[in-house]
Amino acid sequence: MRKYFLLSAVALLSANTVIAAEQGEIANMQVTANVSVVSEVNCSTLDFGNIYIRANNKPSSVTVGAYSNSGDNYPIRWDGDVTGATGGKAGRCDLSGIYEGYSVLYPDHVSLTGGFGGPSDDPNSEEAYITNLYAEYVDRHAIDPDMEKYGDSIDVGGTLNIPENFSGGELSGTITITIINEPV
Repeated sequence: MRKYFLLSAVALLSANTVIAAEQGEIANMQVTANVSVVSEVNCSTLDFGNIYIRANNKPSSVTVGAYSNSGDNYPIRWDGDVTGATGGKAGRCDLSGIYEGYSVLYPDHVSLTGGFGGPSDDPNSEEAYITNLYAEYVDRHAIDPDMEKYGDSIDVGGTLNIPENFSGGELSGTITITIINEPV
């Protein structure tokens, strides 16, 4: 009897066993891209000038504004423990043509070399860096009608961020921006 019970149990288990197969999905996706070749233009240096800062400073910044056709020529602003800044000037890029509309792509953060700061327990842990890059269109033809044959320009300004307890030094770095001529 026991033999029949075991055979019956095995028969019931095998009859109710569901064999589960893995299920999944497959998809095909189209991929597109439009790759545009860009040409290099000449740009002057984005120069934050001479910056004067207190010893053992807290985080501070200096902003160099871009030229404005309204006459606001390279405003310089500072905050934190910066006590003054002189000689700053936006970088100017001379474009290869007359632009009716444009957009500019910038990095969000540009690290600079040449000096360090940081908290007092790790004073060489932070570099100065640039943020808030922006461009202003310079209508060179409006400034000087003879300049039209040379193309337009953009001026690039931004904010230099100085970490706390900064050691001082001559800062340098490189910014790559992309200027896109957009039809109007």
